[in-house]
Amino acid sequence: MSTTVPYSDSTPAKAVIAIQRGTDQARIFQFQETGTEDPIEVAAVYSDFALDVRLRQNPSSTRLLRYTLGDGIEITDTDKITLSIPMADTASIEGGVYWFDLLCVKAGNTQALIQGRFEINNNVTIMQEVS
Repeated sequence: MSTTVPYSDSTPAKAVIAIQRGTDQARIFQFQETGTEDPIEVAAVYSDFALDVRLRQNPSSTRLLRYTLGDGIEITDTDKITLSIPMADTASIEGGVYWFDLLCVKAGNTQALIQGRFEINNNVTIMQEVS
């Protein structure tokens, strides 16, 4: 799944990441200047990335997941990064709504690029009961 992220230096983009619990997932984020369709050259503009998923919308709440550049976050094209979430990372997290933000380092300053809800959906069928 791909999400286009209109970026402004002052306001993080809002997004929802919805995944199925216990399955491999990938999300592609494409960055472009706000108000244009001009791509942002990710590797040229940003020097690092980190994405945290937390229990509440508060930086001191329990961190459930963390991905960084080279460990779950990859620059995959000039204007794109890919977030890869292995199934083992979400297998033990109860389904529900959590909160995330994607931070970057630009010109030595840390800033939020994207923030929003991180939804983990449970399976509701138990295979032993199907037959």
